[in-house]
Amino acid sequence: MVANGIMLKSNIDVFDAELLKIEQQKSELQNNKISAISMLGELSGIPLTVKNNFNIPSKQMDNNIAYANNRSEMKAMTLQTEKTELMKSLYNVKNMPRLNAFGQLGYGRPALNMLNNDFDDFYIVGAKLSWNIYNWNQTKQEKQILDLQKEIINTQKESFDKNTKIGFYQYQSEMQKIKEQIVQDEKIIKLRESIVLSYSSQLENGSITSTEYMTEVYNRSQAELNLEYHKIQLIKAYYNYLYLIGEL
Repeated sequence: MVANGIMLKSNIDVFDAELLKIEQQKSELQNNKISAISMLGELSGIPLTVKNNFNIPSKQMDNNIAYANNRSEMKAMTLQTEKTELMKSLYNVKNMPRLNAFGQLGYGRPALNMLNNDFDDFYIVGAKLSWNIYNWNQTKQEKQILDLQKEIINTQKESFDKNTKIGFYQYQSEMQKIKEQIVQDEKIIKLRESIVLSYSSQLENGSITSTEYMTEVYNRSQAELNLEYHKIQLIKAYYNYLYLIGEL
């Protein structure tokens, strides 16, 4: 178009200005990338540079997983309640009557019959019953404390599970919303591409200015960026979703 004399010098300046602006943005993004990688390296303890490849996870997404709380916190609280029940059982055993049997077998002179001075074998058997009834009250109090501890743990467990379930459905809703946004983004991009092609022809014919054309190019680029942004949002929401229910 420049060779044919159709494009004005002012239009060329507009394109040059836009190219310089793009170069500025590329430089800024590159510096931000270097800074982000350095921060990630410090947080992870892994030496990272811009030469490392950072791939978006490709795990197949399924946001129709049935709710199940497999978080380690839930498992820990379940173990704590089992521990209190075990302690109560030990206290019950501790206060039960104890029957101890004993026996002795021997050979000597005299044996059990002190009137017989000959060598003879002998044996003694017996049983001992013991029952400590004086610490019942103390044991009762200790068992009550265990019951209170179990009640507190169960309350915490129910609260944690409730909050997890709320987050579970929130993430499901969020992922569905983002998926719908992605579908709309793809439709918008097709429309923007069609507009840019139309404006390109109009620019060649001199019926619009380069500024008008660049505005539509920018709108198309913005639509493409929105699509990529929503894709990343969806991945982030999905992995937060898996972490929430203990599947990650």
